[in-house]
Amino acid sequence: MSSSIHYLPPIDTSPPIRYNNHVPKQMDINRIIGKKIRIQREALGFSQKEMGEKLGVSGSFVGFIENGKRRVSPILLQKIARVTRRPISYFYNEVPDDTALRAFRILLDAKRDQKAP
Repeated sequence: MSSSIHYLPPIDTSPPIRYNNHVPKQMDINRIIGKKIRIQREALGFSQKEMGEKLGVSGSFVGFIENGKRRVSPILLQKIARVTRRPISYFYNEVPDDTALRAFRILLDAKRDQKAP
């Protein structure tokens, strides 16, 4: 019987994205989340193609997400969090509170819908 130790990738220590006292647009939020996804993917040593295979999407779609050109659905973010072994809140820690709260509500609604008969 072999025991395996799982190490978490390092936490991002790069400086936060500045908002210049304005409410970020969706594109800004997509970039923030995409940057976090890229950092975690690279820390795990996955290519975009490998990450896509684990998530059930194409590698090019992973690239679009990481570059902020596509929005991450709550269900896909849940899968990303599972693959990267990070809490979903990690991906929102630089997003303004009201936007993060809306995203969490959407995620909770999606989870509730999955459990409904």
